[in-house]
Formats: sequence, C-alpha cells, structure tokens
Amino acid sequence: MQHTFNPFVIQGYQGKDFFCDREEELALLIEHVLNHRNITLFGWRRLGKTALLQHLAEELRDQHAIDTLFVDIGACRDLHDLTLKTVEAAYQQFGRTSRGNLKKSFQQIMGAFGLTLSFDPITGIPALSLGIQQQKESTPSLQALFRFLAELDNTVLIVLDEFQQISHFKESHIEGLFREFTQTFPTLRFTFSGSHRGIMQSMFTDHNRPFYKSTQLVDIREVNRDSYSSFILHHFAAHQKSISKEVTYAIYDLCRGETY
Repeated sequence: MQHTFNPFVIQGYQGKDFFCDREEELALLIEHVLNHRNITLFGWRRLGKTALLQHLAEELRDQHAIDTLFVDIGACRDLHDLTLKTVEAAYQQFGRTSRGNLKKSFQQIMGAFGLTLSFDPITGIPALSLGIQQQKESTPSLQALFRFLAELDNTVLIVLDEFQQISHFKESHIEGLFREFTQTFPTLRFTFSGSHRGIMQSMFTDHNRPFYKSTQLVDIREVNRDSYSSFILHHFAAHQKSISKEVTYAIYDLCRGETY
C-alpha cells in the first residue's frame, strides 16, 4: 500500500491504520459471516459503510481465509448492467493469475457469459470483452458465475453495494432472483448494502416481499465522538502536530458526526 501523507482520507479505503473505530459493527458483521448469515447493512450516505465493508473484507481475508467480491451497483440501470458489473469484478479478482493470464477454471465458464478474449499485441496479456447482448442471458450468466464462486477453495462473501438501486430497474423480479440465489448457493455469503434507509428497510422487512426476514439487519450510525477524537489526536501526534480534544469535539459536532 502506498504511503498516505494525510491520514484523514475521504476517498477509498487505505487500510486499518486509517480506519476509525466501528469495532462493534465489525465484530457483529464477522460473527454473521462466520455463522452463515446473510447481511443487510444500511445507513445514511457518507457514514463510512463502504469503508467498513472493505475493512471487513480485509479482516475476513487475513483472519479467516474468506474472500470478498465487492460490486458497486449504484450506477447500474438494469439486470444486464448488474450482470456485467459482477462478472467484471469476478474476472478482476478471481479470473486471472498473478501474472495477469486467464485462469483455466475461469476460462471454462466463459461460454456461459458470452465472453471473448483478445491479446495485447505488445504485452501479450489477455483482455476480456464481455459479449452478453441479450437481457435474457443475464440470469443464467449470474447463475454460472455464482456456481463458479461457490466451487472455489475459499468461502466467498459477495457484497452488493447500493443495493437499493434495483428498485429502479425495469425488471420487477430482481429481489426474488437474488433471494433464490441465496438459497441455491448456501456456501456463498451475501451482504446487501444501501444508503437509502427507507427502501432498504422496506425491501427486507416487508412480509410481502421475497427478502422478508432472510438477512440480519445492521444499521450503522455516526462514529462515536470520543473514538474519533482519539483517532484525530493519535494521527496529529504521529505527524508532529498538536490539537486539543476540545477542538476535535467542536469539529465533530460541526460536521454532525459525518467523518467524511
């Protein structure tokens, strides 16, 4: 990981040294994953949900040999987009060798995705082109992908971030489809994360909808003020700077606990 001059990062995840608190939430998420429970994580935007999930992925990989496939579907318009996004993420993480070549195990399921492979004329490294053209091909492609992930040596946690986006898809069966996937592939773990509290709660607590009582609900709030104050003081001291606890409290209160 590259050296970070400013520890108060606002883009991406820079590792546990620059991640503040969330110890209770992290322990709860790990417990759910290890006990084969799927998760729904929701909270307002800019509270660090994505960073928490990336921190979770690091802990699961290092401590429990569990891999994480992270897919942000916030910009997806339909099931076709979601499928492309998921397949691309799987290819980047599980489909290539350390030298960038296509893994044989991934190559075997390329036909199910409608994938084509070309080679860079200079480096010789393969480049993947997704050939899924028809909407009807998306469902079997996802099924083939999840089957591939379920057969890997390590358990895989699939994180679908901004999951409330599916409520805007033209297809009306997406909730039922993913509920079916969670049942068809019980060795996979699923986490559905979203920033629209109302939509996410309705999706997973309404008894008339497919996901009713099928996941563990985790609602995150602002980082504890004392924890964030200690975080600020620690990193100021590490960079030979000083700040008072009172000022850290004032900053926290001014920003209403939104650390980003």
